[in-house]
Amino acid sequence: MSTFDCSIVMPVYNEEACIEAVVLSWIQSLEALSIRWQLIVLNDGSTDSTGAILNQLAKSQPGLKVVQKANSGHGPTLVQGYKMALADSDWVFQTDSDDEIKASFFAIFWNKRHEAQGLFGIREGRIQASNRKWISKVSRWVIGVGYSRAVTDVNVPFRLMQARLLKPIVDVLPEDTKTPNLIISGVYPLACTHILNIPVQHSHRNTGRVSLMSFKLLKFCIVAFWQVIVFRRTAAKCDLLR
Repeated sequence: MSTFDCSIVMPVYNEEACIEAVVLSWIQSLEALSIRWQLIVLNDGSTDSTGAILNQLAKSQPGLKVVQKANSGHGPTLVQGYKMALADSDWVFQTDSDDEIKASFFAIFWNKRHEAQGLFGIREGRIQASNRKWISKVSRWVIGVGYSRAVTDVNVPFRLMQARLLKPIVDVLPEDTKTPNLIISGVYPLACTHILNIPVQHSHRNTGRVSLMSFKLLKFCIVAFWQVIVFRRTAAKCDLLR
């Protein structure tokens, strides 16, 4: 029997203006469900006071596990968090730290977990710049052609998955994967009998800033899409494309 019913994985970078409120809102939502949980927050080398705020919170919140790490980017940080969560949990949930999707939606996912092996959010009300809309369309196309079309919002940072099905994928994910969300959205449904796509309200961020812009974003996407394509060979070798 696992120690936790669910582990929540939250990467964070330079979110000093909102991180305390976000973490406390998650703790409140989790405690209301009366489940065995842990909230794993990985501080990816923030240069502001995010790390200090998290350390202070951890002193009074026993369910909060704070990981202070050198900056490696969102993807590698997420992979590290997944590996920690999979060590002793029945379910794994991933969320971002920017409060764009409220913690209160988690209860909907948790209460529907008996209906599917994977539950993925669909962001409603999301406002994107034209370049990011294009990236989203290309992401859906790449995942749909190479893997599966079961997940509607392939890069959504709000997803609940069974640990036993997620572990074989994470075990072979390279640690430098730029967008593990995309790969998991493609491969994970192939191990499931049913996937749920659940609408969640997306709120415009009021703090922090988008870390990837213009040419840097384009370069990031090229590398990320190449990794997604190359991973298919690994997935086939490990019998993940069933």
